[in-house]
Amino acid sequence: MLQTLDVGCFGPFERVYNSVCHQFMRENCGKSITRYNVCSLGCQAYAKALSASNLQASCRKTSIHPYNPSVVDASPFKPSEVLHSSPTMPAPQSEIQPTA
Repeated sequence: MLQTLDVGCFGPFERVYNSVCHQFMRENCGKSITRYNVCSLGCQAYAKALSASNLQASCRKTSIHPYNPSVVDASPFKPSEVLHSSPTMPAPQSEIQPTA
């Protein structure tokens, strides 16, 4: 189900971010990527990798757009049998002691 995010978001973002970082290091010889410039590099990669057209293409590539419920197997989303509890039985009247 989350394959769409990997195909259309995280994979492309990682590739573009690595490219942006390598470009920064080529243009700024001797400088390191620090906490002061990592955000601007991430924003550049975000703007390039996470466009609306890329996200829509990833939905088509993973077969969830156009909507087709038969593509997704619903069995992993069913409740676990282990967690299924049966109703508890009330205690017999002989075990209940009045409080007075």
